[in-house]
Amino acid sequence: MDDPELLLWVHCAEVSSYLSVARRSGLGLDDRQADRYLAEQRRSATYVGLHAEDVPGSMAELDDYFAATRPLLRATPEAVSTVRFLMWPRLPAGLRALTPGKPAYVPFGALCHYSLPGWARRMYGVLPEVPPGAVTAALRAFRLVMDTLPEPVHDRAFMPATRRMLAASRERLGAAGYDMTAGLRGLTDPRRWPSHPR
Repeated sequence: MDDPELLLWVHCAEVSSYLSVARRSGLGLDDRQADRYLAEQRRSATYVGLHAEDVPGSMAELDDYFAATRPLLRATPEAVSTVRFLMWPRLPAGLRALTPGKPAYVPFGALCHYSLPGWARRMYGVLPEVPPGAVTAALRAFRLVMDTLPEPVHDRAFMPATRRMLAASRERLGAAGYDMTAGLRGLTDPRRWPSHPR
């Protein structure tokens, strides 16, 4: 994929989704922190060939981008099919033994769908609407449940390469002066940050 407009769309959809779900699930990010996150993500956009100055770096710029882009969007049959697949995935051969547990995945897949912006959900039209407050409550509950899992257990959900990346991240943060005794999750507490983070 080397279409700059499509790459920009994927980047903006991705970072806005992460930010929206993090905030709705109870991570206390204020508007200044949200803007900082988006500005930092400009660097990640350069890894796929975008120019940082072409990427929204604040909530206001991101809102402007979506306002300009939304009239151009269409829910193609392939896109709708993908959304349906993500709510009821076909398991790869190595995981077929888990097929009986697939119904337990449906609420998670539906929650992912309901966490999309309303305009995107309406375009896909695959599930009936539910009150936004119910979705926010479900996201907060999911975060609370996931936060009860010890970090090593949580990490087992990731591929080995991702687990190695997380371990390296913990090492770098510890070397930079962050208190890692509570793991990555503990870094939401500013008291665990170095007095002068770089």
